[in-house]
Amino acid sequence: MNFSEQSHELVDTTEEKTTAESAQQPFQDLIAFGTENLKNFQERAYNQSQQTLNATAKAMADWQEELAGLGTSGMVVANALKDLPRTAQALAEEMPKLARRLQTAGTRLGDAPRTNADVMGLFDKIPGPSKLGASEWDLRVFLSDKHGSHIHPHSKGGSNEAKNILWEVGTDNIRRGARNISGSEQLYIRFYNAIDSNPKEFSDCC
Repeated sequence: MNFSEQSHELVDTTEEKTTAESAQQPFQDLIAFGTENLKNFQERAYNQSQQTLNATAKAMADWQEELAGLGTSGMVVANALKDLPRTAQALAEEMPKLARRLQTAGTRLGDAPRTNADVMGLFDKIPGPSKLGASEWDLRVFLSDKHGSHIHPHSKGGSNEAKNILWEVGTDNIRRGARNISGSEQLYIRFYNAIDSNPKEFSDCC
């Protein structure tokens, strides 16, 4: 390779790096925005009226949608989610350790086995960014500090159905004890999970 060719290659490499860094910037800005709001969200949520709570929920949903939109339009991982298992059987074959976790999360000895529909319901509750690349390891990392928390406590008759379960940091679940997860707490949990699930290269900025 002559000097001219080497120069062109160096310029191309530099441009690719600059483009990649530019593509990451919107992610970094949104992650920083969400993280800053998360610091004050829980305290405010406990004192909000239902009307204000609904407005907060919409703002959070808009933020998540914008973040997801950037992820699918600005990166190579745009088509990654299409490779995810679509049934409990496929999940058990492709991601056996994860499937076992979804089957048992939040259950107690003697409880009836979770249905396939509820297993997939819990799978759907894992935020999308953790699923990019369809990696069992990444999904298990996201769940590593999470409990399958009951919205209505198991000890008070709450079911093990997916609709009654949220992925929540284990220490928070233990601290709550046998108390219902309030609407504001549910919003906080979902907001936290949205940030916690983002790819490491983007969350490192915070």
